Amino acid sequence: SQEKEKGNQYFKTGDLQKAMFHYHSCLNYLNGLFGLPPAMESKITELKVTVWNNMATVHLKQGKSERAIEKLDKVLAASPQNLKVRYKKIKKAFPLTLSYLP
Repeated sequence: SQEKEKGNQYFKTGDLQKAMFHYHSCLNYLNGLFGLPPAMESKITELKVTVWNNMATVHLKQGKSERAIEKLDKVLAASPQNLKVRYKKIKKAFPLTLSYLP
């Protein structure tokens, strides 16, 4: 989605507020799609997972841990095998213990 890409561009420049705006716009668009074939539904879910992950990263950078966890929970609900999210949640829960990890 173009909105996700715009969000990524703003994230890279450090404009977290604009990045979040575009991630929200992307989700609003995706949530408005109905009656798609199963193959497309799967691709939409994958894109939502990516956007929720990106939003969680923005929230973490803003120090909004609870909001980040909400987004990570959405990722895990849609994609239970997502190890990247599990890692982020563990790192946030135990910051001192895992501070040496990237």
